[in-house]
Amino acid sequence: MLRVKYLSEMEKIEYLNLWIGFKRAVEGRTMVWEKLDECWKEVFRQSWESYKNGTIPVGAVILNEKNEIVSKGRNVGYDSKCNHILAGTAMGHAEMLALMQLKKEEHPNIEKYKLFVSLEPCPMCFGSIMMTGIKDVFFAATDGTAGSSVLQDITEYIESRGVRVTKESGDMEVVQIVLQTSRGKFTPVRKSIETWEGEHRGVVSFGNKLHDENYFKIAIDNNIDISEIYNGILKRYYSESLQNAYSNVASI
Repeated sequence: MLRVKYLSEMEKIEYLNLWIGFKRAVEGRTMVWEKLDECWKEVFRQSWESYKNGTIPVGAVILNEKNEIVSKGRNVGYDSKCNHILAGTAMGHAEMLALMQLKKEEHPNIEKYKLFVSLEPCPMCFGSIMMTGIKDVFFAATDGTAGSSVLQDITEYIESRGVRVTKESGDMEVVQIVLQTSRGKFTPVRKSIETWEGEHRGVVSFGNKLHDENYFKIAIDNNIDISEIYNGILKRYYSESLQNAYSNVASI
């Protein structure tokens, strides 16, 4: 017998969303890798490269007015093997590496450019994006610790710069949170994980499970492509989450 009538409205909504997500994943209607725009594919390729190199898994891409990729970057803040000038520094964020490549004289139409990043920009990155003149920013996962999209109208000057920040699909957020959570007790990501445990507890638990299984270490050792990893995360997350939901709801 089902005890659905005893569920809170929030629990009912959560289970319904899991069912919808699972249906989309198994039927191929969710934003699986093949349906991602090329810019987002490159964002997650960069994020995965950061993961493989022992730092925070964040990637960024910049498109010009013709929607061509003109710059890309990945987090190198804790990458001991990278020889980039920002590697090993507090400024080694994906957005910073991407922005550094855009010289003014070579990009006169930069105000028409768009920046895509897997994690909501921090204050430093938001300020840098604003000062370069880029108007449109898209991110996959909210950062409850350092995310600074709220700064877009905090002062008259910042508001006058006209930066528009948009959060994208929840499926990409799932993948980003799982990648960061699965880093385990890697200190730099712990605060972000703690903020996600409220709104995205199931995703965090799933990321911890993959960490305990050495899921991503095995993927690295076997040179598994990010496209396969991305699809695998979504399908397995929705499948297991739905099974857990049914276990919590149903009783004999």
